[in-house]
Amino acid sequence: MRAVCFALALLASHAWGFDLAALEQQLAHHQRIHGQFSQSRFIPGLAAPLQSHGRFVMDRQQGLLWQLAQPWQLNLRLTAQGLAQQQDGQWLSLNAQHASSHTSRLFLALLRGDRAELDKLFDSQLSGSSAQWQLTLQPKSLLLKQIFTRIEVRGGALLEQIDLHDTSGEHTRLTFSAQHTDQPLSPQEALDLAP
Repeated sequence: MRAVCFALALLASHAWGFDLAALEQQLAHHQRIHGQFSQSRFIPGLAAPLQSHGRFVMDRQQGLLWQLAQPWQLNLRLTAQGLAQQQDGQWLSLNAQHASSHTSRLFLALLRGDRAELDKLFDSQLSGSSAQWQLTLQPKSLLLKQIFTRIEVRGGALLEQIDLHDTSGEHTRLTFSAQHTDQPLSPQEALDLAP
């Protein structure tokens, strides 16, 4: 009987013990994540969403490399030095107030499992379990409230989907796939993420 009670208690702790601290630990577990992303942008008045896709690399120490491949090529990186865009082989800093800067910082905080950064920017509500969770983020700052009404994040062992709901009525869905963890950076990735 004790074994049954212990098993039930263990199951209950796993079912109800998943909170923001547990999610932070789960997402912060990996040093590096490589993957692909697809983006669908739903704009009121357009019959079909605008589609784009590419790949990303997140290194907990060095930052985020975001490489859009289709419908055009665009490389962004977010490091401790800020947000930069690659043009003609050179990395050029973007203004910290640039909309891409806020979105990139959000992705980096989510991919890293950086709860302290997210808590500065958003009020959060988590539901689900470690295998299938949903996090709803409500912006705190006036600046973010001017950009987003809310952000919904879904995942399991890794981040899987982000829905950005803009104040303009637009909705952007980012879906992450083909993710693999803790593989070394390629020479080009290391170069691109170098300070």
